[in-house]
Amino acid sequence: VEDDKTATLRKLEKEPTKSYPLRIPTSLFDDLREIGALTGISINAICLELLRPVVKKKLKELKDLE
Repeated sequence: VEDDKTATLRKLEKEPTKSYPLRIPTSLFDDLREIGALTGISINAICLELLRPVVKKKLKELKDLE
């Protein structure tokens, strides 16, 4: 139960953000726009949702190699 409370509090805290221009193929951008139109979620949120698990997995793999 304590871990659930900690996780909830962590999610409620706003993390500082960084603006980063991303160059992607037009076809990928069109796909992201379509997902956004179907879900009502912003392209930014879609990208973060898709990237976060992959980034964490890659970082873990790299740290395990050290």
